Amino acid sequence: MNINKIISLYLSLKLFRSILICLLVLLTIISLIDFSDLYFNSRFKENGSFSRTIIMTFQNIPILIDTLLLYSILFGSVLCFIELRKTQEIMILKVNGLSPWQIIIMLSIIPILISIFSLFLLSPIKSISSKYFQINYEKIYGSSENLLTISSNGLWLRDISENSTLIIKGDIIELDKGKIINPTIFIENSQSLFDRIKADFIILKDGFWYLNKYKYSNEKEVQYKPKLIKSSLTKNDLSISSNNLKNLSIFEINAYINILEKTGLPSKKLKLYFYKMLAQPLGFIAMTILSYSLIFGWFSKTPQIKMIAFTICAGLIYFFIQKLFTILGSAGQLPVFIATCFPEIILLSSGLYITT
Repeated sequence: MNINKIISLYLSLKLFRSILICLLVLLTIISLIDFSDLYFNSRFKENGSFSRTIIMTFQNIPILIDTLLLYSILFGSVLCFIELRKTQEIMILKVNGLSPWQIIIMLSIIPILISIFSLFLLSPIKSISSKYFQINYEKIYGSSENLLTISSNGLWLRDISENSTLIIKGDIIELDKGKIINPTIFIENSQSLFDRIKADFIILKDGFWYLNKYKYSNEKEVQYKPKLIKSSLTKNDLSISSNNLKNLSIFEINAYINILEKTGLPSKKLKLYFYKMLAQPLGFIAMTILSYSLIFGWFSKTPQIKMIAFTICAGLIYFFIQKLFTILGSAGQLPVFIATCFPEIILLSSGLYITT
């Protein structure tokens, strides 16, 4: 086997071991806190039980792993590189002809593999696990009133009108006008059945749905006289969706974004989530390179405690910048691509600059 391949495998395994140790430690601590919180809040609920709390804790693990991966790479990289610094192994590799760039390429293998695992394996598992967690959560605390739900067939809206349930299915919604295009309205009658009304459009205004050019399913003639149906909703309620982002895997998000745009609902939050997932590999690689550059570059002659503290602080500054850019992106102050990718580009550029 080529000597470079052996060195690459050795460094990769060493880095992977450190990252895995940090992930398991963080996961254990957070899971115990999560279990304590769930059990404390559900112990007096009718459907709350010790066994259900354990099940929910395990169902939440894939979500926690996804959240903790970047922190684990930061702490694991620091742990690994401190150990390599003590044994002078990196120095020996450099003396024997390996350049810093070759070492960086070797160390980037593990972040890339973790990214592939996160995107294509963990994401679908997280999606399924999150749905089961939500089912158990609603069994304990009750289901929330889901006003607006999106599906491949369009949008579905639930409303209450004078003690009767309304279910509205529409193709497109104009939030600024409170207008739903091509709606079908299902109104609960006294026999607990639903009357159906079709219309060209309906408008929510001053606590009423205004209908024009509509007809009941059992009538052939179109009614042109305006009809008012009392509503319990406001225009702001129309933008609330019951779909949980964590319930969507990377394979489902793009199609869901298209449905949102087709129905006229805002998709910026989901686009930020999607682009952030796609930018994840860059962040993993950048975090590893920055840790290496600081420990074997700027802080190579610094006492070990200070070195660890400075490197972790640099990583935490990145987390702050990433959060800031996400908030600015959500508020529409930055384009989605810049809000999600720019922090990773800054981090990677900083690591490569220090290396040179």
